Amino acid sequence: MRKPTGGNMPPYTSKVISDQDLIDIHAYLRSIPPSPAAKTLPLLQQ
Repeated sequence: MRKPTGGNMPPYTSKVISDQDLIDIHAYLRSIPPSPAAKTLPLLQQ
């Protein structure tokens, strides 16, 4: 977020988003359970 590589995303400095906000966003994203595998979804097996 602070120094993105590849040139596809602008840097988000601490003036734009605080370190604590980044920590909170990261914690939230890690708390989301993974999606089930496609092969376990009956609708996709038709």
